[in-house]
Amino acid sequence: MGITHGLPAFSANLAVGRRVLARIGVAAGSLIGVPVRWLSGIPRRDPRLVVVGGNAGRFADNARYLFLGLHSDEELRCVWICGDRSVRDHVRSLGFESEVRWSIAGIRLCSRAGWYVYGAYLSDINYWFSRGASSLNLWHGIPMKAIEFDITSGPLARLYASPRWSPVRLAFLDRFHRPDYLLSTSEFITRRCFAPAFRIPADRCLNFGYPRTDHFFRVGSTAHGRQLAAIPDRFGEVIGYFPTWRDDGFDFLSGSGFSFDSLNDALVTSNRFLLFKAHPNFSNIAPKDSAWSNIRILPADSDLYQVLPACDVLITDYSSMAFDFLIFSRPIIYFVPDHDRYVSHRNVYFSFEEMAAGPVISTCDDLYAALASPTLPDVDLQRHDHVTELVWNGYRGDAITKIREFLITKAERAPLVDGTDATSRH
Repeated sequence: MGITHGLPAFSANLAVGRRVLARIGVAAGSLIGVPVRWLSGIPRRDPRLVVVGGNAGRFADNARYLFLGLHSDEELRCVWICGDRSVRDHVRSLGFESEVRWSIAGIRLCSRAGWYVYGAYLSDINYWFSRGASSLNLWHGIPMKAIEFDITSGPLARLYASPRWSPVRLAFLDRFHRPDYLLSTSEFITRRCFAPAFRIPADRCLNFGYPRTDHFFRVGSTAHGRQLAAIPDRFGEVIGYFPTWRDDGFDFLSGSGFSFDSLNDALVTSNRFLLFKAHPNFSNIAPKDSAWSNIRILPADSDLYQVLPACDVLITDYSSMAFDFLIFSRPIIYFVPDHDRYVSHRNVYFSFEEMAAGPVISTCDDLYAALASPTLPDVDLQRHDHVTELVWNGYRGDAITKIREFLITKAERAPLVDGTDATSRH
């Protein structure tokens, strides 16, 4: 039994080990890439040419929504850069401009762009041709768990504590780039999380809100989400259950005795419908099929930010989605059966006592009981409003507009520049 229990963690560590070994192999190539990156700073760059890329190569998240909002702008030329031809073809099929990063056209664009706007790391676009461009990191959510240089526990802590010229650090050069600007949502989040995590001054964080949540404020977003998720009309409340991933690969659902059958029974009792999707880094915990009357397993490539407005209640854990859902002033349930284990593998910025805007549940039976109950937890408006103000600070769905104005203002102040711009740092 002990061996079986250890298999998920062993498999996760083995997978991580393989990725690290592959990266160490890449480190040797990095030594060749460094002079290439230096040379990429020689060509003059166009401040109105913006290359955009998504986290892990996906056409998703903040980068996707910003790109959709800017692609037809008359004052900026925005091009989606990716590493996968299928992603490029998909973006082109929508009528937008896109290139693969290592194609001739992709290299030319990356060498000329005045702005790199990306989901997490410069490698989302092309790290090696980024010198001399200004960079805007959109990141992918308001963090509850520590990120980047703030990580002090777990496997990632060793990466950020590694010596400057170690093979591991050379293999992850893009992770150590300090962006010229980073998108944030409030002064509180900037100073508590982003500025120290990325080791940048607080005034380099743009407290604009997130492009991926702008449409939450539009009339019709709830109806559109229900239609997109194909939710039958016969059900009452719609519940979204979207947990985040674990650094050690631990399958917390199996480990806690969670049962989709028992969950479905609870939902049948209250005539509710639940949408489930695991984090892309943790998709193995999702059932392979959806054989339940009141549960739908969403496809791995589904866009949760189109579906989230359809949810009357959110169940999550340490995910940034809990902060996004605050915008709706709807109930949030935090299901954290592995809390002690989780915080032992990743330190956190906030405790649930400080920032949870709803009940915290630690056992499966309590979760089933809450979902079977005729009434769902009420929103504590005073606490909700307090946390929302800390996190969003009056944001009203205008992040794309503010980013556009910021980029255009910068372009107007900076004619074609050469690659010696001192603000572009490694």
